[in-house]
This record gives sequence, C-alpha cells and structure tokens, in this order.
Amino acid sequence: MIRNLLDGVTNELLKFSTDARIYVGSEKQEKILPCYVVKPSTIQYGSGREGRRTKTYTLQVFYYPEGDITTEAVQIEDELGEILEKITVNDIVIKNSGIKSEMVEGAVMCTVDYIVNYTKTDSKPQTMKSLLQKERIE
Repeated sequence: MIRNLLDGVTNELLKFSTDARIYVGSEKQEKILPCYVVKPSTIQYGSGREGRRTKTYTLQVFYYPEGDITTEAVQIEDELGEILEKITVNDIVIKNSGIKSEMVEGAVMCTVDYIVNYTKTDSKPQTMKSLLQKERIE
C-alpha cells in the first residue's frame, strides 16, 4: 500500500509541475534541481469508527529550489497543501488527515498523513459444513 500512496503523491506532483524532477526514497542520491523528494516516514496502526482497523501513513515531501530562491520555496510551500490535499490510489480518492510544512535549510519539507481503513480477514474461510454447524444457513 505504501508504494501505491507514493505513486499517488508523485502523480499529483506531476500534474502540478513538469519542470521539477521527482525522486522517491533516499535523499542521498545526486539531485538535479529544482526537484521533489518523496519518502515514507512512519506507519501507525489504530482503530477507527465501528471497530474498523486503520493505518496512518506519514509521508514527507521535500522541495529543493534551484539556488537560494526563498520566494519560490515559500510559494511552493503554500501550493503543496492544495496539491497533497487528496490523492488517487487505485481509482480511490484518499484525503489527507493532516499536513504540516516548514522551511528546512533552504528546502520546503511537507509532512502529510493519509489514513487508510482496512479489514483483516479470518484465517480460516468458512465452509458450508461450518456454516451449518453454526446454524447460519437454514
């Protein structure tokens, strides 16, 4: 699922900016500026409404401007909130549940959370015999 979320974020960034390159994962690689770096940060497990299980994926999106252009970075910081508000993953729109951005050493760092609901299936599929024993079928 994390790979699908990363793809969803990069697709939204591609719709917005065709000038900047987009890197996924490590920040240690050589980058051609201007660029975005998208990487996963944390995954938290929890419970949602009606006993649903949830996973909160925290992703970080960095924007590195070409040179020391603070005004461009501030403009991108403002626009990232709208770009990352919702992403499409497997034809499903997922809205973020929280977004925070700040300037870090001339780059914009945007941290965004996406909550995904999921269900865990039973380890044994129910068979006709077990359904009859449990009187679920008349």
